[in-house]
Amino acid sequence: TIDGKNKGFIQQIESQKQQQQFSKLSIGVVASNGVVNIKRKVWGYAKLSLITRNELSRTELSLPTMEYDTNAFWIDTEAPILKYTLQCYDEGVHALSHAVLAVSHLFVSSNCLGGDTVDMDCDHSYRNATRLIMFDVRPGGGTHTIEQMWNCLDLVLAEAIKLLDECDTCSNNYIKTQRAMKGDESDDDDYDGGCPACLQSCPCLAFHHGLSR
Repeated sequence: TIDGKNKGFIQQIESQKQQQQFSKLSIGVVASNGVVNIKRKVWGYAKLSLITRNELSRTELSLPTMEYDTNAFWIDTEAPILKYTLQCYDEGVHALSHAVLAVSHLFVSSNCLGGDTVDMDCDHSYRNATRLIMFDVRPGGGTHTIEQMWNCLDLVLAEAIKLLDECDTCSNNYIKTQRAMKGDESDDDDYDGGCPACLQSCPCLAFHHGLSR
């Protein structure tokens, strides 16, 4: 929960940003920012085999919901159209969210960093995606990371897409180059779920499942 003073500050930020509700993105894509309510609920946990990753047992928990208001920005991903025209659309939205997190340290000042990571997170769901959403992990949005990211959103997205295309470890171009150097002319389906150098560099509530560059 947040007190009235902080909430008033957030509302003031939202009011100042109202004129920027539509970003510098191309026509047809809508981006906005403001205050969101974050809810997280834990129902239980499962024990997995370290070797096969198969589920060994499951335990249910009864815990209260974690809920808070914070600053966020979001981008409409045109689900009504793209969901039926792009393969792995939901997984692609999830992957783009991870890519934005991975490059965020390039656009946020050092005094907003918590250790080696930026104090922000994304929606990690990869089913029925409709938008990319990034939010401040602190109640009240106290780190101002979202404001800095929003002010250069076009640059952030360009760098995130570059990471998806040009990861030095697992991108399609890199894999094909390595195969060519070894004289391997096979055209097998390339792995597109990312690696710890790119998409898997941030904590993920879905354990890095449902990612497709």
